[in-house]
Amino acid sequence: MKQTLFIVFHDMRLGGVQKKIIDIIKYHQQYLPDTNIIVCLRVHKGIFLKNIPLSIKVISPNFYTHRYNMTWFTLWLLYQIMTLRPTQIISFMDLGSIPTLICLRLLFWIKPQVTIGEDILTSKYIYTESFPPIRKLLIKYLYPLADTILVQTPVQKKDLENMIYKSESNPKIISTPNWLPLDFPPKKITPYSQRMIDILYVGRIDDQKNLPLFLEIVSNIKKTVFNITVNIVGDGDKKKNIKSLIRKLGLQKNISIIKPTLDTVAYYNQAKIFLLTSNYEGFPLTLMEALSSGCFPVVRDIPEISQFFIKNKSQIVFNTTKKATKLILNLLRHTPPDYFISYRRKIFNNQLRDISKYIKYFSRP
Repeated sequence: MKQTLFIVFHDMRLGGVQKKIIDIIKYHQQYLPDTNIIVCLRVHKGIFLKNIPLSIKVISPNFYTHRYNMTWFTLWLLYQIMTLRPTQIISFMDLGSIPTLICLRLLFWIKPQVTIGEDILTSKYIYTESFPPIRKLLIKYLYPLADTILVQTPVQKKDLENMIYKSESNPKIISTPNWLPLDFPPKKITPYSQRMIDILYVGRIDDQKNLPLFLEIVSNIKKTVFNITVNIVGDGDKKKNIKSLIRKLGLQKNISIIKPTLDTVAYYNQAKIFLLTSNYEGFPLTLMEALSSGCFPVVRDIPEISQFFIKNKSQIVFNTTKKATKLILNLLRHTPPDYFISYRRKIFNNQLRDISKYIKYFSRP
């Protein structure tokens, strides 16, 4: 029997989930070619649409409303599930998962295997979205209907268990590592001494990523390295605020904001340091991409990320602006230490293993 996989999410704009969707498609085409894949989007937008092969069907409603959009999308998805009868569904985060699970409650006679990809620290993420109390209730009562919930770290697993089950452990929630995207590592790594960008950020420009802290650190470094060069590659609803803060701090000559691009390799390969200041994360693909490209990580001490760094943690993880400034100045002044090589090797070696492990939870033989 031919399998039909629905991938359900919001859009294909800049983000880790979108890259993960591309990799899931590529993996199926190579190793599970008999699976029919249909991508269901709430909004048919985003730079990563270009990376979806033409043979893959992408569907979305031909309308979008800012009010009650989840309701309309749920009704649209209800019809798609009833008509196309998927055998497997992977939906990402509450944006894709709540509509999917509501539909399957109504279509109780249709029983696909349902997996949720929860690529964020849920308890913090929901408070950045609209109607947090309602979202929290829907997650609590609908998520247990899925067959499997995949998270990236033990920290996320415990967080979601506390939200849903109020218990120490639940077998439905499985921690499976994020993987290095399949279009990485780059074929050629630029030597550290030849790199022209001192500090790089790649990703969304929103509250979660805490770019005001990023700018504060850059401003401190500029007091010592006046001609510091910084690239911010991305877009988001806080872009205007960040531009204003750059002007206020007098960093216009130091920082360039570059629109999202599919060719992020070019920026990683020219940057010395990847600075991550997020308030919370899943486990960001951008960090793995940076590591694989020879770009040294300096990351904020949040448990979702800091648990990955065991060797030389004090040279990578910071919990104050002062510590971040010191770490970066040290990397700019001296030849980078060799501890970095073991982390690069680890993510190279685990790339195919980790994506295979992830996909086995929702792909039937």
